[in-house]
Amino acid sequence: MAIRSFLCYFLVFLFWHLNELRVYGAKEVINHLNASPPPVSKCSASPHGFAGGSQGLRVTYKGGPCSPLGNPRQILILDQSRVDSINSFNSKTYVLSDLKATNLDSSIKGSPLDAGVFFVQVGFGTPQQNFDLLLDTGSNTTWVQSKPCSTCKNGNKIFHPSASSTFSNHSCIIPPGESHYKIYYGDHSYSEGYYGCDTITMSRTLVYPNFRFGCGQNPNEKFSGASGVLGLTSDGDAMKSFGKIFCYCLPPKEHSQGYLHFERDAQSKCRTDKSIRLLAKRYYFVNLIGISVGHIRLEISSSFPSHPSTIIDSGTVITRLPSSIYTQLSSSFNKFMSQYPPAKAVETLDTCYNLEGFKNPTIPQVVLHFENSNDITLDTDTVLYKGDEDTVFCLAFAAKGKQSDLNIIGSHQQRKLNILYDLQNGKLGFGMGNCNH
Repeated sequence: MAIRSFLCYFLVFLFWHLNELRVYGAKEVINHLNASPPPVSKCSASPHGFAGGSQGLRVTYKGGPCSPLGNPRQILILDQSRVDSINSFNSKTYVLSDLKATNLDSSIKGSPLDAGVFFVQVGFGTPQQNFDLLLDTGSNTTWVQSKPCSTCKNGNKIFHPSASSTFSNHSCIIPPGESHYKIYYGDHSYSEGYYGCDTITMSRTLVYPNFRFGCGQNPNEKFSGASGVLGLTSDGDAMKSFGKIFCYCLPPKEHSQGYLHFERDAQSKCRTDKSIRLLAKRYYFVNLIGISVGHIRLEISSSFPSHPSTIIDSGTVITRLPSSIYTQLSSSFNKFMSQYPPAKAVETLDTCYNLEGFKNPTIPQVVLHFENSNDITLDTDTVLYKGDEDTVFCLAFAAKGKQSDLNIIGSHQQRKLNILYDLQNGKLGFGMGNCNH
């Protein structure tokens, strides 16, 4: 009887998944959401072989069981802090009142580090020492907490330079003598230490000798349990060393994991079928021209590339839109969701629903429109954001504060997609990813 019940459940589950609609376009398509998924407490994929393995670098959600942290309660609060700092820095109103460091990482002054959502496991040294770093397309310096650090007590792994036969503290330092660094982030956290040079391992075939990175010696506790940062801005050391091309697929669920590839691995293992123009300035700018919910399309004004206004960012969670566009999006979405009871706002998310008792609620299709008819249909899981309770779900978009603020495509909407950053050709590729394992 137990086996028969299990088979019946499995067939119903399989039938439901086969009937989910995943199409591109602005049609009035309804997807289904399971509002009460079974609890998952274990990582759904083995971590072995990912750091330097054939699958590329392992990417995990910092609040899930594949991550070394528990589920954080402050993600949305930190997310707004990051957005505010990005816009302040972008408008050149960010003021460094008491910073006296000479080697300041200016590209990340406006990006609070604790807002980062995803970890990536990177190998340093010979033999390889693996560390969980925050994946950040808004930072240009890669650093890892290192010895000597006598006061480090936050439980993170620490890099031991003396244990690596390939470590040097001068061979890759440009200009010579610039041995110390100090980086300040927008959430008042910082990293301070010295520059080192060592082998960094990104996959079994992509091993880079003499890579410059920061050896952090301060016991700062604002780094979300990470041992450091993998900075992926266009002008950082990583892009200079890794061929100016990378691709990631962000894990769709807290219990799953994604991947990060560089150079030839990115081109061969990240399939994309859509390509849009990419401006790699301080941030990664793209030309978002509209958004649709069901059959209703909303146009977003654009002066790309003379005055780009939309960035794609791995460290921001929730997508920010012009207030007038968001108001229309919320109103239209509410009409489609009128059969479900509303719920209280969750921080910046004010379009929320209580889906308790609804096994398969219908969710309107949301599409991001880019130039040249490149449309990206968002998966149901990336349209809604689960609130404080398991039955509360909110529209995973928010209005930006000022008209002059940047539109931001956040990481929640990037999940399940292969996103290929091709800085050599100024293109950003999109395609359905294979990071569901």
